[in-house]
Amino acid sequence: MTLRLTSEKQQQLTGLLRTLLVPLNYETTNDWRLDVATNLAGLFDGDRGYFALPLSETHYVFPEHLSPSVLQTYPDYIRRFNRRYGTWTRAVALGVHGRRALFDPWWDEIMSSMYMQDFVPTIRGYSSICASVLIDEDQAPGADSVAQIVVHYDTAQDASDEAKNASLMRLLYPAFAAGLRTFTTMHQHRHELDRTIDALRLATLLCDADGRPLHRTPALNRLLKLDPERSTVREEILDLARRFTRDTAGNVHETLKTASGTVVQTAQNTYHLHATAAPAAFGIDGSVLIALRAAHRPPATMRALERQFDLTPQQARVALLLAQRNTNREIAEALYISPHTARHHTEQVLRKLGISSRREVKDAILNDSCPGK
Repeated sequence: MTLRLTSEKQQQLTGLLRTLLVPLNYETTNDWRLDVATNLAGLFDGDRGYFALPLSETHYVFPEHLSPSVLQTYPDYIRRFNRRYGTWTRAVALGVHGRRALFDPWWDEIMSSMYMQDFVPTIRGYSSICASVLIDEDQAPGADSVAQIVVHYDTAQDASDEAKNASLMRLLYPAFAAGLRTFTTMHQHRHELDRTIDALRLATLLCDADGRPLHRTPALNRLLKLDPERSTVREEILDLARRFTRDTAGNVHETLKTASGTVVQTAQNTYHLHATAAPAAFGIDGSVLIALRAAHRPPATMRALERQFDLTPQQARVALLLAQRNTNREIAEALYISPHTARHHTEQVLRKLGISSRREVKDAILNDSCPGK
């Protein structure tokens, strides 16, 4: 059919296409999803826009208009339909579809199901238009691998409205697919990057070129958790990141060699903050790493070691003795065990701490532990 849009709708369409294509322009994933969902409802004159994204660290469907008690029944319907009708594979094959197109071969059966009789009236989703994209071509279509943008209507749409909505959604489909490829590439890269930074076992924050936090290491979270004035320290960290990126903006060579720092004093501790340009391998232009070191690091305790490194009580005792540079024989005598058992515990401790030498134990447990309660 010929799709005719007013100048206002053309502007809305252009804006939504741009939004779908640029997930990296948003500070958080949910900021992007909220903008997409809101603009969807406006462009389609719908009652609600949804953006379902399996890779999200928060809600699968966003924004959230339904109560948790209603939502928790939805996966059951989806899994049941997928087993019976192969709906995920069909949705991806269709690309753009309404409910009738998705269930057409089984429409009479679907209309008499509890889904249509109970769930659909609850969510007031009497009519909808959806675009479904398989995120990873190596995966089978399913709840963990298909992203969707959906427009819902509180009332049923007639055939001409459904056809118009389908044509409009087809215009969005290429931009939606391209934006998802950008997002998933970023997501995978960020996951690998976060793991690399965490493996350093340092209290570190990664910020983008605008000084916005991208990743906090567990070591940083644990260290700040101990200080009642943690919010003040966090603000100083972000302020240093912003000052660093501002001072080195536009000077690549200077950025590569420049590091700056500051000292933050709280009633409990003194913190030394150091900022430096993140390596180019991180793949985020202008990003900065902020490392935090506490002048008075709290001593490691057995409970903290057990919790943090999944040590047994005996292994935690061995770790503390290793940090004091005790030999296996000295450990055996202190714990009334054989040297062979002490050596076995030492090997397990090194493995769980992720280090190769007993000389590294002290730094590992001091840099990555917190006191027990």
